[in-house]
Amino acid sequence: MVTLVFNQGAEALDATPPEKEALKDKLKTELRMILVGSRTIARHKR
Repeated sequence: MVTLVFNQGAEALDATPPEKEALKDKLKTELRMILVGSRTIARHKR
């Protein structure tokens, strides 16, 4: 997750305001995907 956020942050440095909004939405989606996957794996290990 840290790598994902770091890379998106680096990309945002050169982005315009509309591009930054799109990057925020993309990052939220990617982090939610990681969270859902982690929860799914944790449930199957019980």
